[in-house]
Amino acid sequence: MDGITLLAVVEDFRGRLPLKVRRIYQLSACELHFLLWGKDGEVRLGVSVDPQFPFFGPIRSHPQYPATPPSFCQLLRSRLEGQSLIYIEQADTDRYVSLIFVPHPAVDSSSTRTVLVCDLRGARSNIVFVEPGGAAVSFLRKKPQSNSAPPADSLEQAEDGSSPTGGSEIKVEPDERNLKEALESSIEPWRTVIRFLPGAGKELSVSILTKAGVTPSLPVDSGNNTDKIAASLREIKERIDERRWEPCIYRDIEGRPVLHVLPLTHLEPVSRFHSPEEAAACYYDLAVAHREFESLKRRQISLLSLLKKKLSSRLEAQERDSVEASSYDELRIRGELLYASGKKLPPGFRSVRVVDYYQDPPQEVEIPLDPSKSLEENARSYMEKYKKLKRSHELLRESVKRIKEGLDAVREVEELLSSASSKEELLALGDEIEAIAHRHDIRLRREAGHPLRSTEGGIQTFPVRERSPRIPSFSIGEYRVFVGGTSRQNDYLVTRISRPGDIWLHAKGVPGAHVLIRPPNGVTLETVDPSVLLKAARIAATRSRAKHWGKVDVDYTDARHLKKPPGSEPGFVTYSGQKTLTVLTDDVAQ
Repeated sequence: MDGITLLAVVEDFRGRLPLKVRRIYQLSACELHFLLWGKDGEVRLGVSVDPQFPFFGPIRSHPQYPATPPSFCQLLRSRLEGQSLIYIEQADTDRYVSLIFVPHPAVDSSSTRTVLVCDLRGARSNIVFVEPGGAAVSFLRKKPQSNSAPPADSLEQAEDGSSPTGGSEIKVEPDERNLKEALESSIEPWRTVIRFLPGAGKELSVSILTKAGVTPSLPVDSGNNTDKIAASLREIKERIDERRWEPCIYRDIEGRPVLHVLPLTHLEPVSRFHSPEEAAACYYDLAVAHREFESLKRRQISLLSLLKKKLSSRLEAQERDSVEASSYDELRIRGELLYASGKKLPPGFRSVRVVDYYQDPPQEVEIPLDPSKSLEENARSYMEKYKKLKRSHELLRESVKRIKEGLDAVREVEELLSSASSKEELLALGDEIEAIAHRHDIRLRREAGHPLRSTEGGIQTFPVRERSPRIPSFSIGEYRVFVGGTSRQNDYLVTRISRPGDIWLHAKGVPGAHVLIRPPNGVTLETVDPSVLLKAARIAATRSRAKHWGKVDVDYTDARHLKKPPGSEPGFVTYSGQKTLTVLTDDVAQ
């Protein structure tokens, strides 16, 4: 949220004032929520000074708050609850907002005012509680070395209700000669544009440059690009001065939601809104969901990497032991040669020379002996070691095979994890990670009650327990669609969930996810809704090895025609009575 968007949200929210403070919550170390009451009923205001997620605006969600509020929250509750929020000040388009409170119901200028300063400026972001007189009493985040709270008199509202700095008119006067020189000498032109447009963030700056045909990360060439950039800056100034907002939520190339009240031409819009307030409330929900998704994905990737490392280390050690154990036949030959020699030697000999009849022609070889044993006892010892090493080699060979299968399963989950697009998919893949660890007796780090999640106070370790895989599903009207992924999920989908009358889909001739459509009563393979069938086919195509092909053939059939051969690998089935639907690459992208 840059300063221009913050300006639009603040001005929109001012229309609700005054508001009485009913309750204050601290959601995390960087975020406060205010439960307010006004003429329109209950209002929730969220303030986040997380450098990665700066936010100020109304919210609609009701998260689970800590049972015991932190000390900063307790201070705010003791000082601000019951008071009235009468004004929100923002100097120009700086990301620096001051909330001004007075005892309720007094709202006249003679009342004692308390200020809460919300600094949303990246790494310096903080929330500061300021007592009357200008003393900074407490900081939400660690107190900076210099007192960043401005004096209280600079935060007071002017007599005419405007900002004491003279309003929020943006002074954009791009001197085209200076602008040209600055852009041509800049390695990153988007940073230069921000200098000429106070309050702008990176996304708006990139949008201006993209519209002018300039690559934001490369120096600007000479030509008319500077004229276009200057014209865009003047147009934006007019939009801001006239408050011609176009609030919209976009998605960047990494899938993160982006909120702005001015058009961002380089991003595709997701939703448009009538007011900045409405857009901010929706953006908060989307941003929180995205942060939770990314956090969960990082945890699953971390644990999958840990599991892969443990399996690889175990495989390396057992392959090394297997190579050593593969010499068991040499021990058998030594024992048989000692028996066949016919010699009778008492203890005390360290070696003996015998004829090796296994060589052609036979040659005399020297066999080491244990001096504490006789020759016959040495022969018996060699044969016992041979039998033991032979059993070990057979066990190691089976174990190496199992570990390789586990690593194949890890790589399968790794591929699905990279393309996961929902929290439900991540949780299902987390179950798969847990199941693989269980099959190989590996302990993974996780939070009690939440599989594969780390605790805030450190990592706790619990024995893993295999359970039924989680199968993502969703509804399309009266149809229910189930989506597999890993071989274990696919196997469970076919053997435990599918039933006659369901429609099964799979990319033809390539490994991929099993997809199952459960139609409403009376609907068959011949009468299924074509749009539902196409959507399920797209899912089967995008979750297969053929997802990057020009086109993907997807087979579909009634689930009664599925057969799982006895002893076959998980997820393997044969089928008959199928029809084929071709999905083009463009369709898959959609």
